[in-house]
Amino acid sequence: MHPVVNNRKWISLLFISFIFVTTFFVMNLFISVIVGQFTEQKEKSEGSAKLSDEQKEWVKIQRFMAEVKAPVIEVQPENPFRLKIY
Repeated sequence: MHPVVNNRKWISLLFISFIFVTTFFVMNLFISVIVGQFTEQKEKSEGSAKLSDEQKEWVKIQRFMAEVKAPVIEVQPENPFRLKIY
């Protein structure tokens, strides 16, 4: 008895679904590795790779304080001589 052609059609559906599912998982793994490497390189370039969470928060606050400029309030002198020069 010879083999029957196209005898098990459900095997083809199983094969196609296997290809789609494994492709999905491999793509997710690939993307997660790329994002992880990007985050690691970004932290290295910022110099915060070895800092704890509290230290990172402190650095962030210091950067914010450096950007914020206090308003300059001009106070006129009370001395009449200084007031003329002012």
